[in-house]
Amino acid sequence: MPSTKARVRRSPEAAKVLFLKCAEELLVSQGLAAVQMRAVARSANVTDAAVAHHFRNRDGLLEALMNQVAAKVRGAIGAAAEAWTGEASTVLQLVSILDDLYSKGYAELAQALYSAGWRETGSPILNPVAETLIATNQNPTIDADDIRRVLATLHMDLALSPIYGAAFQQSVGLKARPTRRVEHLKWWAHTIETMLSDRK
Repeated sequence: MPSTKARVRRSPEAAKVLFLKCAEELLVSQGLAAVQMRAVARSANVTDAAVAHHFRNRDGLLEALMNQVAAKVRGAIGAAAEAWTGEASTVLQLVSILDDLYSKGYAELAQALYSAGWRETGSPILNPVAETLIATNQNPTIDADDIRRVLATLHMDLALSPIYGAAFQQSVGLKARPTRRVEHLKWWAHTIETMLSDRK
C-alpha cells in the first residue's frame, strides 16, 4: 500500500543520497534480494519513477550502491591503517573491520556486481593496509609481494565467508562450532603478526 505521507521536494543530489541510504539500509537489514527499485521508492516515500530517474534500473542502483559501499570500506580501512600501532590487537582490529563489513550484506552485493561485470577502477582498496604492514615488517625473509599475497588471501577469505559459511574450513576437517569465527579471525591476526616478526 503506497505511503500517505506528504512527499518532500529535494534537490537531485539530496534525492540521490537519500535513495542510496535507503538501499543500503535494505541491504543490511534484509539482504541483496530486498534491494529493489520499488522497495527503495517506498522507503524514501517517492514514486518508482523518481528512483528510476537517477539510476535507470536495478543494475544502475546496485552499481551506485557498490561504489558508495567501496568508498565506505576504503574509509574504514584507511582509518584503521592510519591508527596502526604495531600491537597485536591492532592487527586483529584490521581483520575484524573487514569481516564486519562483509558480514553486513556487502559480500553478496560485491559478488553479484562482479558477476554482472562491475569492476572497481580506483586504487587498490587494501593498499593502505598493505603499505602499513610493509612498513612495519621486521622479517628479512618476507618482502612486499609476500605481504600483498597474504592480504589478498585474507581479503578473499573474509569476502567469501558470508556467502559460503564454514564450507571451506569444513573441507579440511575443521568442525563448525559457535566460536569458530572468532578463532578464525584471531588465527589470521596471529599468522600476520608471526610472518612480520623478526625471527633472529
